Amino acid sequence: FPEPTAHFDRERLSLIGDIYRQAMTTEALPSLRADVLRRSESAQPNDGPYASLALAYILWWDGDEEDAEQTILRLRGRFPHDQGVAMNHAYLLIQRSRYDDALDLLKELTSTDPERQDEYLSLAMWVTLMAEDQGAARDIADRLLAIEMDADTVYRLANACLDEEMNDVARTLGRRSLA
Repeated sequence: FPEPTAHFDRERLSLIGDIYRQAMTTEALPSLRADVLRRSESAQPNDGPYASLALAYILWWDGDEEDAEQTILRLRGRFPHDQGVAMNHAYLLIQRSRYDDALDLLKELTSTDPERQDEYLSLAMWVTLMAEDQGAARDIADRLLAIEMDADTVYRLANACLDEEMNDVARTLGRRSLA
């Protein structure tokens, strides 16, 4: 966390990070936090979650993990069907090593947004590998094999399975990437 999502692509996320680092070096961080907090609090629903997401990122980078999560949770309440906000929450949960919570959220996203299930299941696979839960990883791998994924993603997941000594899953995924 943060990771690029529908709201902040890699370039915009990098820009926010640059602004944060600049504020740190010029001792303007309190002013930046206050300004972004003010914008977040005054944002209207049609403004989208941008200001609050930026606030969560700044809080996270500043070491206020709990406040960053609370900001994301408030956003989830305001934008319950926003997949980008939900993905930000999933990434935050992963960074906080709350793998079970992240997997529950990814499972929910997979069922509510089937068009992007490959993205959610791929991330769920990485989470199970980080949590060293081979049983869950095998279950997710079975689900992944049933959907279309690009060869690069399948190849990377297969290599990650090899690293975790899940050779049978890696072989199955590897055969899929060659197909």
